Amino acid sequence: MRAPWLICGDFNALLYAEDRLYGEYYTWTNKQKGSDRIYSRIDRALGNFEWMIHWGHVVLNYSLPNIYDHDHMMLNMTTQPSTKPPFRFFNLWDEHSSFLSLVEKEWQKRKATGHMKNIWLHLKSLKQKFAKLNQEEFKAVTQRLSNAKTDLVNIQEQVVLQCTDGLQN
Repeated sequence: MRAPWLICGDFNALLYAEDRLYGEYYTWTNKQKGSDRIYSRIDRALGNFEWMIHWGHVVLNYSLPNIYDHDHMMLNMTTQPSTKPPFRFFNLWDEHSSFLSLVEKEWQKRKATGHMKNIWLHLKSLKQKFAKLNQEEFKAVTQRLSNAKTDLVNIQEQVVLQCTDGLQN
């Protein structure tokens, strides 16, 4: 399904017991006393990629459960107009002659002391390099393909018009 979707609610039936989230913040309690009391976070909102791209940052606010066994959930969402499209990796880039050396050269640099931050900075830097490669080498591919097809048709028409049955020396 490619349309944006979001589902919110009380997820009592979970595939695995460890999918229940326990801790200081909870959305459900069994209302038992003492050590028999169970707190769990089973009220959630799940959405697909298309939903997140369209709506951006979504916040769920929970009220206090008071006399109920569940908290009330309030979904707050605002559209965030995107100034630029999300980054997309094009498979044809890895076929370019400079792709591998570009990645290797970037990956040899030490950018941060933290391992994850180092990876993030490498990917961020590569994003800019890939954008430049795309602009320089693959800009207007559709237009260039259309022009090439037009040229081919013109050449084929010239061959038909100039073709004779005789051999030339």
